[in-house]
Amino acid sequence: MFKIKLISKGAEGNLYLDSDRGVIIKDRVAKGYRVKEFDENVRKLRTRKEAKMLKDAARVGVPVPSVVSKTDFVLEIEYIDGQKIKDYIDEKNYKDLCDQIGRSIGKLHKNYMVHGDLTTSNMIFCDGKVYFIDFGLGMHSKKVEDMAVDLHLLEQAIGSTHFSISDKMMKAIFKAYCKEFEGSSEILERLAVIRTRGRYNIRKADKLK
Repeated sequence: MFKIKLISKGAEGNLYLDSDRGVIIKDRVAKGYRVKEFDENVRKLRTRKEAKMLKDAARVGVPVPSVVSKTDFVLEIEYIDGQKIKDYIDEKNYKDLCDQIGRSIGKLHKNYMVHGDLTTSNMIFCDGKVYFIDFGLGMHSKKVEDMAVDLHLLEQAIGSTHFSISDKMMKAIFKAYCKEFEGSSEILERLAVIRTRGRYNIRKADKLK
């Protein structure tokens, strides 16, 4: 008898764990507010895109769950039974973990892949490796802006979640990222511009209060 339980409900769909088979089932459910034909096309496209992102990431050496099966709206992937980096990383282990994180992001970017939701909640530590999960917002892109935004989102997530060691973490991640990706300097230059935009918007909002 299969033991399948709902573990998460999100904007992208429902996540189930099939513990007997060791798989995560991502079911992109219909959205009643969208025209049926359009809704089905969107769900098919996103399911197909996520499966391709996972396969392509694995091909370039990024630890990710393997794709078990795919239908139009349902994606089954390997269940990585480990700890979220969000709950595992600390002052003692951050160097090795951040080295792995930076190298994996570098591998994605140099192969024109953007994760789209880089947070330590979407990274799992298992058997000595940092696995990247949830490529639902991922895309293939050659745009410097998209890659810089990827890093900016990670920077913001780490700043709010791991504030006591955030500077050390980002320094280690950037160091590994630059070692892995020869084109990193252009991305980091754009990241600096994006940070400036954020500060400008905050100042503008303050003036409007």
